[in-house]
Amino acid sequence: MTEKRIGRIRKYVEAIKGAQFATGFVLGVFLMFFAGKSLLSWSTAAPPINFQPLEVVSMQGDTLAFSEVASGYRLVYFWASWHKRSSKDLPRLYTACKELKAAGCGCIALSDENPKIIQGYYSSYQQHIAFFRSPKAFFEIGLKGLPSFYLLNAKGEILLSKTGSGHWDKPASIQKIKDLLQ
Repeated sequence: MTEKRIGRIRKYVEAIKGAQFATGFVLGVFLMFFAGKSLLSWSTAAPPINFQPLEVVSMQGDTLAFSEVASGYRLVYFWASWHKRSSKDLPRLYTACKELKAAGCGCIALSDENPKIIQGYYSSYQQHIAFFRSPKAFFEIGLKGLPSFYLLNAKGEILLSKTGSGHWDKPASIQKIKDLLQ
């Protein structure tokens, strides 16, 4: 949590202390829903997804079973270009994927958008991230928010899941993933 956000929260807490309980309660609910929304999404686990029946479409247009592209450890990133946090996370993810690749973990980015849109991102990040298109809309496979991250082991089991933006390029985040690769 940033110092700026902590300062804002402290100001609101002081305001709540001086107000009547009902007013403070309403303001508290407002803050949790609006001001704290991004904070809460930071620690939200992504919903479980069965990756086995998923199909993906390569950048060349080939339809493949997810299991064909996701052997070994994989960090799977569900994103959309129109989603601000998703687009901001791609450079961070790219940085993390450079290090994770050396540790035996590949990275897959999945979008359900038009292939021409995905192609623009593919061109920039293809060296360390494999890009695919989901032929199904994300809500059809059970996603409830973007971006969503899943770390899968070689058996396709989910080791870590998260919905919301992340600082994947931070050494502590990379180390947490590496620790799960053991």
